[in-house]
Amino acid sequence: MSSADPSATHDVLAIVGRLGDLGSGATEAEVHCFAYLACAAWVGDGHPAEEWGYTFTALHSARPFSTVIDASIRACRQGGHLERSEEVVRLTASGIAVGQALAGSVADGGRRRYVLGACDVSTAISIPTALAALAMEPQLLRSAELDSERSLFDTLGRDLMSAELRALDANLPSDSGLFARMTMWVAYWGALSDRADRDFVLDD
Repeated sequence: MSSADPSATHDVLAIVGRLGDLGSGATEAEVHCFAYLACAAWVGDGHPAEEWGYTFTALHSARPFSTVIDASIRACRQGGHLERSEEVVRLTASGIAVGQALAGSVADGGRRRYVLGACDVSTAISIPTALAALAMEPQLLRSAELDSERSLFDTLGRDLMSAELRALDANLPSDSGLFARMTMWVAYWGALSDRADRDFVLDD
């Protein structure tokens, strides 16, 4: 575990733990997606993307992927902090202990609330629906339209995403919490996804 990135390890264990509390664990793809949603909210609130600690790439599937998150998942499994059953990973007792230690040591600046807030969206919107909706987030949609794997949170990507999040937030009361805001973003992207699916069927 010494070579694993502490922030990414915190995020992996926090996401798997939170989704495990809400359900039966998490797939590795879900870890990447909820970490990305947390980072998007962080950047949308005006924090520099560089301060998140690791970067993301858009895959051809319009899913976000982080090599650092991937390495942290593997390190956690090798260290016995995560156990895998079929496609799902879950916390072990040592994973709970390490996660609690990291929560106090690296999750400063409000980072943890973004990570847990992203996971809590799954209490209002099912995980499969949320993951499908995320493909309509401006950066991921741009990558899909260009049919290319590309780095996310570059200058244009940040500007596109931040502008959309500000526009969406304008529809909520000014005192809305992070959960309400993130849930509304995902619901909006989900509506776009549903519309795109209907248009595809009509054009077929």
